[in-house]
Parts: sequence; structure tokens; C-alpha cells
Amino acid sequence: ALFCLILGSIHLSTSMLGLMSFGSRRCTRCGLVVSGFVAPYIAFVYVTIFIALLADSSGLFSYLEDHQGVMYLGENVVRNWERLMPLLYVLLALFSVAEVLRFVTLRKLRERLLLSDASDRYNTADCSTGNNDLSEALLGNDNGSVQASEVGATSVDSASKWWEN
Repeated sequence: ALFCLILGSIHLSTSMLGLMSFGSRRCTRCGLVVSGFVAPYIAFVYVTIFIALLADSSGLFSYLEDHQGVMYLGENVVRNWERLMPLLYVLLALFSVAEVLRFVTLRKLRERLLLSDASDRYNTADCSTGNNDLSEALLGNDNGSVQASEVGATSVDSASKWWEN
């Protein structure tokens, strides 16, 4: 029972770290790394349980039969477990595959998000709407006024050229 609590706590905390890191750019999205690299270990636990049950499922059934009264189990519980074992094997295999896919997906997702963060940081499209007076002054012509550029900037007359005074 303690192992299940520890494994569940690790799984929950790393998943929450991954979720927070997905929504935030802080710490170069390290929560996705932590969440992604815990996934193979959890998959290893699932595979170990799968192999242990395949190797000795009769041990589980004999344990359930021996402790039926202590665990307050009904009469048909062992027979029901025997019928549900193929479903348990399929679920363990699917959980293992899901954890491996989580590892691969989170690695790729982190790389893409870091590239997106870097391109957003160096994106100059937002800077083009700033003050165009200085760049227009540099593009001026010989008659003392500056022609309006194709982005719709207004002309600047010679009185507003503060740098010539």
C-alpha cells in the first residue's frame, strides 16, 4: 500500500509540474522534462507488475483464497479475478505504452515550446508600430522635409529636426 501511495504521489506531482510548465515559460519549461523523464520509470513499474502476474498469477489467487475472510471477500471474488486477469494484462500494457508515449511527446513538446518562446522573444513585428520620427529623419531628402513612407507615416518639417540645432 505504501508503494502505491508513493508511486501515485510521484505521478501526480510530476504531472502537475508538467502542466504548470506547459502554461508558463519560467525555468525553460523544466517541469516538462521532469514529467517526461519520470514516465519511463512508471512504465517500468507497470511492465514489472505485468511480468510478475504472468509468471505467478496462481500465487495471487492462492493469496486471495487464503486471506478471503480477513479481507472480507465474497465467495466468487477469486473466480472473478481469474476471469478479469486478461483485462488487467491489457490495461497494464496500455498504461505502459501510454507512459512511453508521454515521454516521447513531452520531449518533442518541450523542444517546440522552447523554439516558440525564443521566436516570440526575438519577434520584431511588435516593434514596428513604435515612434518612426527618428527613422524618417534618417530617410529625409534634400529640400528639408521628409517624404511619407509607405507605412503611412506623416512628413516631418525642418523645424522639428532637433538634431540640426
